[in-house]
Amino acid sequence: MFCGHCGSRLTLTTNGRAYPCKDDSNRIVKRVRYIRYGKTRKETECDGQTGYTAHVLDGIIEKVVRQIFERTKAIPKSKIVNIRCHEKMEERKQLLRSVRADYNKAAAELETLQGEVIKAIHGESAFSQTLLVSLIAEAEGK
Repeated sequence: MFCGHCGSRLTLTTNGRAYPCKDDSNRIVKRVRYIRYGKTRKETECDGQTGYTAHVLDGIIEKVVRQIFERTKAIPKSKIVNIRCHEKMEERKQLLRSVRADYNKAAAELETLQGEVIKAIHGESAFSQTLLVSLIAEAEGK
């Protein structure tokens, strides 16, 4: 969990206090709470409180999570499936676009190399035929 004011994290801590009574003179009551890590270590400046009672904060979080689950239950399953299907289709379309771009780049490279082979046959190329053969094989592999 993080502070809503400054964004520093909250850490769970405990402390105990002795509260003697008639029955037990050594009774120690443990207190569980969340403290703002950054503020207690003087790492951050914040105008919010330093500590939060654990059961109060846990209750608020549980309430919010239950509300989220209730809203999720209210959404029809077909709508969720359609949204997820649409997301997957967009992912696949993006993948297809990137693969097509890679293919077009490799095809253009292969075409350039094949043009260089013709120059090598006429003796006009700066590259040797063996080098061109290996480059073409590599480009065809892509």
